[in-house]
Amino acid sequence: MRYYLCLLFILSLVSQTAHAAKDTGKTTLVVLTPEISTPRDASLAEPFVEAMKKSILASGAYEFKDPRIVKKIFKEKSFSTICGEQDCAVEAGKLLGVDKVVAGAITKTGTTCYLRFILIDVATAKLEDIREDKGVCDADGVVQAGKTVVSKLLGLEAATRRTEAAQERARFVFAESFVTDKEASLVWTRDADPAQKKMTWDEAADYVRRLNRDEWDGHGDWRLPSREEFAAFADYAKGHGKKNHFDEAFRKAGFKNVRPEYYWTSTVDAEVGGLAWMMDLYGGEMTSGSTSGAAYVWPVRPARASWKGSE
Repeated sequence: MRYYLCLLFILSLVSQTAHAAKDTGKTTLVVLTPEISTPRDASLAEPFVEAMKKSILASGAYEFKDPRIVKKIFKEKSFSTICGEQDCAVEAGKLLGVDKVVAGAITKTGTTCYLRFILIDVATAKLEDIREDKGVCDADGVVQAGKTVVSKLLGLEAATRRTEAAQERARFVFAESFVTDKEASLVWTRDADPAQKKMTWDEAADYVRRLNRDEWDGHGDWRLPSREEFAAFADYAKGHGKKNHFDEAFRKAGFKNVRPEYYWTSTVDAEVGGLAWMMDLYGGEMTSGSTSGAAYVWPVRPARASWKGSE
């Protein structure tokens, strides 16, 4: 006979109200605390639930409702805390007014924990999907296996990618020929290689002067980014988990022709003459190199006080 955990640890991911759910268009969901096969392993539930909460919220696909409210609803309805079967899960979903319910169990055999979770549509009472996995029967093992199961069950990987894309759009305002970086108050050319070739540091400075003389894109204040500005810009790729090929992060965000090579900054090496600082958009490192060497040019200019996507 299985021992069941109280739903005190229920993870509810639902809209704050039915009206809010309608506005966002998001599917409302509740994830019930998993059944644990043995009482002495009940401590696995809390880290599991916390990890699931973070994973699902990170996807941006669902909204979080205070578990205390869920607990109150179950108490008011005298709902049984023993709920691991499909029919019971459907009833729980109806009480909470959600669209779908995730329920499951963790069974320990030796040092291995086996996870089995189901996704149920509350309106139709149908079982939509089943996912299983296994891991070492400790907090870390169960959490990792649980993330894999729930992620596949709910399609969280795709949802997380959509959320990341939205965050990128929130920082960068894209126009046809330029991109505003709202965090740095800078405008970068959308084409990361507008000159379509490498050039020396002096040639890069001349190229930018020509842009200003011609008032390229309607502006005459283009320049090379400083060492500090380019380093902060590259941190965007680091924030997306990149350890190399920083160019990929910027292309994914929406920039064009980003090269996995060196780019000039406007900052000269104060300690050694004839050197200027360059940003390596492959490895993400800042280094100084001879001004007679060749690197790419990525012009910037100051942003205006407000960003509308076009200037």
